[in-house]
Amino acid sequence: MLTVALKKGAERRLLLGHPWVFSNEMERLEDKPPPGADVRIVDWRGGFLGRGYINPHSLIAIRLLSLRDKDPDALFVLGRVERAVEGRKALYPGEETYRLINSEGDGLPGAIVDRYGDTLVVSITTAGMEVRKTWLLEALREVIEPAQIYLRNDSPVRALEGLDASSGWLIGDERPEVAIDQDGLRFTVDVVGGQKTGFFLDQRPARQRLVPWVAGRRVLDAFCYTGAFGCYAARAGAVEVVGVESSGAAAAQARAHAEANGLAGRVSVVEGDAWAVLKDLHSQDERFGCVVLDPPSFARSRKDLKEATVAYERLNRLAMKMLEPGGLLVTSSCSYHVDEPTFRRSILKAASGLRRACTWVASLGQGPDHPTPLAMPEGRYLTTIFVRVG
Repeated sequence: MLTVALKKGAERRLLLGHPWVFSNEMERLEDKPPPGADVRIVDWRGGFLGRGYINPHSLIAIRLLSLRDKDPDALFVLGRVERAVEGRKALYPGEETYRLINSEGDGLPGAIVDRYGDTLVVSITTAGMEVRKTWLLEALREVIEPAQIYLRNDSPVRALEGLDASSGWLIGDERPEVAIDQDGLRFTVDVVGGQKTGFFLDQRPARQRLVPWVAGRRVLDAFCYTGAFGCYAARAGAVEVVGVESSGAAAAQARAHAEANGLAGRVSVVEGDAWAVLKDLHSQDERFGCVVLDPPSFARSRKDLKEATVAYERLNRLAMKMLEPGGLLVTSSCSYHVDEPTFRRSILKAASGLRRACTWVASLGQGPDHPTPLAMPEGRYLTTIFVRVG
């Protein structure tokens, strides 16, 4: 097995618990191993640091698997899957809809597994996990015994690892639409054609937190996707929910979800570009007691940060223009490049430009079924801030 020595000082981040080694932190490799190969990681003096896998063609050259000097084999992967399953059972007793494996947060970097009842959606994003894919799938079959497994390998991150995009059914009768229940609401998840794995599981805490704020209010749900926020709001007593969604398929699904939950009389969905629709609603002097903003990422890399903060400021200002005095703004950023202090500043600038006071209510991240190492801020990608606007 290849032993990789780090440059002097490069071990500090690993010792704090961060699970990555970057290519410029390694001493020169005489022979380049194949992507995904097992490696022992040592410091500049030869002291053992951990076991992981390497991709010499990637900026993130090594991803840590274990702090023990023991072969991370099929039994190792099985143990990690078993531990993840037990953790989710403790978090959500009696439920079967959640993120089952969250990459580094569950000790299996490069593996994402979402569970929708008896259907698992698996996404592999690294060469190292691609090599170990068979072990992962065997472990999932043994521990979960799913009726279906869909491999959703369409993430653009795979290209950075030298991997092709590929998706398809691995086992099951190929039911692309799966019915789920979250907090007593019924949704249908398109695991093949939907965004991510078909449903935004990470926003469940924000949807739950929204409930006490919307009774008797009009709610605008921009970038509503399949309408989960809107269904929570309508069931909680919102007098009207207006969803905005650019995808025709997602908009149709949002309407179907409102219908399935007996909420169609209070939920409508406008199909169109959210920026354009919000501007049109503002020009018509529409007012809402709550506005929810859950846009796609504006900063997919660090070089996008400046433009992203300007975009968030513009979007939040537009939302505030339609908020009634004392209304609630629920606004999200789903890029780890935009940390919470940066995101807060964009909200404050938006409010300042309108001479409106903001009162912080809550700051949330992704749900507890999306764990991440404490020393790894890159894993905390989602920030949702609740603000009362005077």
